[in-house]
Amino acid sequence: MDSAGLSTLAKTRQQMNELGYLPDMAAPVLHFLTARMGDKDVADLRRAIPRKDLVEAWKDLDDNARDLAKRLMGKEAATPSRTWQLLSSSRPEMVLFLAVTARQQAVSQKIKNFFTKWRLVQQKVPLPEMTELRITPQMPEYPKIANDVFMLLLDGKLRSKTETLKYLKPLSPPPPPPPPAPVKRGRAKGSVAAADKGKVKGKGKDKDQLAASATTVVAQVAAKPEGKPGKPGAPAAASAMKPVVGAAKPTPAAAPKTPVVVAKPPVLAKAKAEKTPLVKKPVAQPAKKAGKPAAKPKPAPKKAAAKKPEPKKGKKK
Repeated sequence: MDSAGLSTLAKTRQQMNELGYLPDMAAPVLHFLTARMGDKDVADLRRAIPRKDLVEAWKDLDDNARDLAKRLMGKEAATPSRTWQLLSSSRPEMVLFLAVTARQQAVSQKIKNFFTKWRLVQQKVPLPEMTELRITPQMPEYPKIANDVFMLLLDGKLRSKTETLKYLKPLSPPPPPPPPAPVKRGRAKGSVAAADKGKVKGKGKDKDQLAASATTVVAQVAAKPEGKPGKPGAPAAASAMKPVVGAAKPTPAAAPKTPVVVAKPPVLAKAKAEKTPLVKKPVAQPAKKAGKPAAKPKPAPKKAAAKKPEPKKGKKK
């Protein structure tokens, strides 16, 4: 048993686990456990193992490791980016076994860089700046763009962040279109404008109607007859014109005239406040100053009926 090899194998496996690799340890462990055994004993042990796939992996372990070492020394791994791609595509247990058993210094150094140095270069990929350029994982091309930037950084073709951003800007997708304007529910814009226009016209028409109706009310009040005596609602002047029994019938000229005081309807006040032109008002009688209402004229006192003169009695002859 090769104790030193098993210890190095365990340490390397722990390092690979921290990087996210999970190599199968069965075949490498069997290799180091039987390193001091003879070929006959090893053959007998292989026949005793029921898992044929494990036995085949154990047999091919040395051959596969030598083949991977040869590829790492050739043109296929001439640059750091190519070496990275080669080791990334290889089976993890083969990389683990070769890292422990490699005899070439170049192979061991490349595997060491794969686990340490080149991981630090991977952190130089400007992910925040790529997000600002709208190069996000939602893009189908994002994995390829990120990998290409890393490969260029690994080979030293991009030496600074400025050069990296200059390379990324042409790969930035166009900005998304602006969101559509919110649709107003209800009437269409043309119908709303027509309704507002009609509303303005109707407003002026209402003002004219109010002014005309106010003028009509004033004219009706001014031209309304005084009414018949005795009917409710007759004006005060009508009660003053009521004939008195036994008295001479007063003439309209002699009866006191009470001017009609017409209060301004609220419609006229509103129209005046809005400065709306009105129809020419009829001339009304001047109103008296505000004060106590005019007292009703007292009816003329009844005159006593004239007594007929008694005939004078003549002297008897």
